[in-house]
Amino acid sequence: MWMFSIVFKEYRVLLPLLIGGILLLGMCMINAMGIDLLNGQWGRPGSIPFYTFEIYQMYAFVSVCLAGICGLWQVQSELQGGTWLYLWHRPVSRRKITSAKLASGMILVWVVTGIPLLLYALWAVMPQSVPAPFLWQNTAIYFKCWLGISVMYFAGYLTGMRSGSWLGTRLFPLIPAALLSLFVMMTIHYYWLSIMVIVLFNVICCLAIFRQIEMEDYS
Repeated sequence: MWMFSIVFKEYRVLLPLLIGGILLLGMCMINAMGIDLLNGQWGRPGSIPFYTFEIYQMYAFVSVCLAGICGLWQVQSELQGGTWLYLWHRPVSRRKITSAKLASGMILVWVVTGIPLLLYALWAVMPQSVPAPFLWQNTAIYFKCWLGISVMYFAGYLTGMRSGSWLGTRLFPLIPAALLSLFVMMTIHYYWLSIMVIVLFNVICCLAIFRQIEMEDYS
């Protein structure tokens, strides 16, 4: 029962960010379909789906920023609301509470960033959408980016957990996360290597988060 209450709380905390993210991503994908909402024009897309680098850049930028901000805000909202002590004094271990927060936050971000991408792919595979063949393997770099946003999410969460008087020390986890995100987004090849690096970085971040919650007293 405690897990459902935490998941619902994280949903309420992240809801404004998630709404903004899905609106931006939705507009990006609608534009890729050849629909101009500003001018009210509906036509064929100007390029083959999943081949336009500008669309990919926009999707990657919005998704990465959304993931990092959501991870950071999950911690900052607890600090601003003074609810850490309430969470830690529940009859559940800190690791279980943190695991529930991380899992719920990451799943919500994946759902919000994945829905526009999946709808775009389903539109592209429909007959007469574009006068060109569609291959699912062309979406690989998009879905690799979709998985890779977890790097910024966990780094953002860890950044919020870290204490320090110097801002640069607290923001340090975001530096390797940003570099890794750039590598994942810009490399077409080394698909499975990228996935392994993503998993390794996420494991390291989670271990650091679990260590941090045991070190801080949050009083």
